[in-house]
Amino acid sequence: MSVQKIPDNCEGFIPYLIVNGADEAIAFYVKALGGKPGVVLRMQDCTVGHAEVIIGRTRIMLAEEVPQWGITGAKSLGGCPLTLTLYVEDVDARAKQAIDAGMTVKRELADQFYGDRMVMLTDPYGYEWCLGTHVEDVSDEEIQRRMQEMH
Repeated sequence: MSVQKIPDNCEGFIPYLIVNGADEAIAFYVKALGGKPGVVLRMQDCTVGHAEVIIGRTRIMLAEEVPQWGITGAKSLGGCPLTLTLYVEDVDARAKQAIDAGMTVKRELADQFYGDRMVMLTDPYGYEWCLGTHVEDVSDEEIQRRMQEMH
């Protein structure tokens, strides 16, 4: 019997977030990003050892931090140098939904020179999210020209 080497909805990179309060984080990401809860696997002490939240055609994976094993989340570390980018159909509506759920604005929602309308948000677990909708097809040459005009 042949096994599918790459599971459905697992193409590309999948962020694996370590959080303090995984059960709350699952509910938060469902509410803030319009996701659906996926599998939740628990350790012997009932903490989340692995969970998935499906958001559109992609997913995030997450687990409870376990400092004694060296598994620590962004908030405990004082932040994360990584930004998670998620394209959505209506960034204005999704940004409002995320902010209402508890994300804070790091960079205001605006049309960008490269053809996307984007907002940068920080979630309660210390991760940064860039939510966007593609609004204009722009050639690489035009993006470069616009970028040069900015500086």
